[in-house]
Amino acid sequence: MGYGRDRPGPPAIVSTIKLMQAGFCAVMDTEAMFRKAFAEMQDRKLLPPR
Repeated sequence: MGYGRDRPGPPAIVSTIKLMQAGFCAVMDTEAMFRKAFAEMQDRKLLPPR
């Protein structure tokens, strides 16, 4: 997401341990999440059927 940048953005440090300690313990496979989201959008007629 750095389109047009001429130098790198600030460093980011992500700790999954801190996320779990904060209560974010549930996980979902990214591919499964997209399948579910697209199916819901098709059910609502926002996307055409496959």
